[in-house]
Amino acid sequence: MSFGPESILNNTFNYIDTIGTGGFGRAYLAKTKKDDKKVVIKEIDLSKMDKKMKEYIVREGFLLSLLEHPNIIDFKEYYYTRKIAYITMDYADGGDLDMKIKKQKKIDEKFPEEFVIQWFLEICEAIKYIHDQGVVHRDLKPKNIFLTEDGHVKLGDLGIAKDLSNEISVAKTAIGTQPYLSPEIIEGKPYNYSTDIWDLGVILYEMIELKHPFISLSPTKMFYNIINVKYEPIEDSQYQQQLIDLVPQFLKKEPKERINLSEVIKILKELQDTRKNNNNENEKYPDYYLRRSAIFEIHNNNNENNGHIRRTISKKYENGDKYDGEVIDDMKDGKGVMQYIGGNKYDGEWKNDKKEGKGTFIYKSGSQYLGEFKNNVKDGKGVFIYKNGDRYEGNFKNGLKSGKGIKYFKNGDKYDGDWEEDDYNGNGVFYYNNGDRYDGEFKGGVKEGTGTFFYADGKSKKGKWENDEFIEE
Repeated sequence: MSFGPESILNNTFNYIDTIGTGGFGRAYLAKTKKDDKKVVIKEIDLSKMDKKMKEYIVREGFLLSLLEHPNIIDFKEYYYTRKIAYITMDYADGGDLDMKIKKQKKIDEKFPEEFVIQWFLEICEAIKYIHDQGVVHRDLKPKNIFLTEDGHVKLGDLGIAKDLSNEISVAKTAIGTQPYLSPEIIEGKPYNYSTDIWDLGVILYEMIELKHPFISLSPTKMFYNIINVKYEPIEDSQYQQQLIDLVPQFLKKEPKERINLSEVIKILKELQDTRKNNNNENEKYPDYYLRRSAIFEIHNNNNENNGHIRRTISKKYENGDKYDGEVIDDMKDGKGVMQYIGGNKYDGEWKNDKKEGKGTFIYKSGSQYLGEFKNNVKDGKGVFIYKNGDRYEGNFKNGLKSGKGIKYFKNGDKYDGDWEEDDYNGNGVFYYNNGDRYDGEFKGGVKEGTGTFFYADGKSKKGKWENDEFIEE
């Protein structure tokens, strides 16, 4: 592909790649002809837009031209014709935070604490800056938070940001991405800068737990969870309690009760100082995340393996992780034990430097998984024993419960049926410890669809269910 032979971009830029497409245009990666620097160019088709959408595009270019901060994407140029608008800005060459979270989830490994603190501190400093300029972002999410190759944050996508500097600090237009909407926006109430504070809490939770606190396959349930601030508390964690305790201070239903950003920044800097004092050195976050190296202590236990050397080694990473086991050509292959600095531990089979085969993963919290792994994540048949005594036996796919499985609850309840995305989805039976039983369809972990509820006294009701509630015969 290219810009096209008639594009005015050909005069100034060399096309590299098309990195995004949407209903209103494309995003290109390009290099400037003048100094050979990489930039991102948004090409937006104005002819398909109504007046309101055009105002959003104009606003993004205008806002970017006014904002200047080390953790906000640098604006380059903004120009347009009658039919097409172009916004050029710096290229963040480290990808986005959403991509990083998904990568860590796939390998079932949480971020080192210093990454979370540094990234989140820079995100908060960028948001505080735009708030000080009278601007609320309104669409904060990991996909809009970019990273540079040297590991610093760049906040982007300000297209739906709203300038509140000349208003009474309240907006009414409901806009944003569904899982990140604050309770006040879902309920159609006026909102202000505090809607961004809510989003920061969601993002911090994701950075720590590698999953969204409110997401559900059922939008109704998701909105219910957001409005009622219902999410799983962070328990299985390798992080300092002060960092974990920030999450519920962001996720307050009442906007005026949410934590102040100046206070957050102060706490995060104190946590950084604590880490530096404990380690007796100044940690530089990107050094081992982007260029992670290992120190090897080789034992005299070498065997030939189809022309390659199999050895038993101790392998210590600079961040404190340690591997004891078999390798082929310095890649984990065979049986081995990985002790993670955060307290987690894997004991099992490896292939091509990844968890592959049967193994046991023991979490710092006390939870553990015994079963099959594929491509570094839980995949196949396995048993997950929860810290609280609950137990799941069944199938996993890409690290999540998926397929047929049974969950035994400590209180005597039991679910036997279909799973998808780590939750009840499909047909199943839920047995209650009082003798009641539901046999039918589930979605997003709740009764949804057609099913029958059998009471312990012999009575029953059959019909349609929605969000765990019976709605009609």
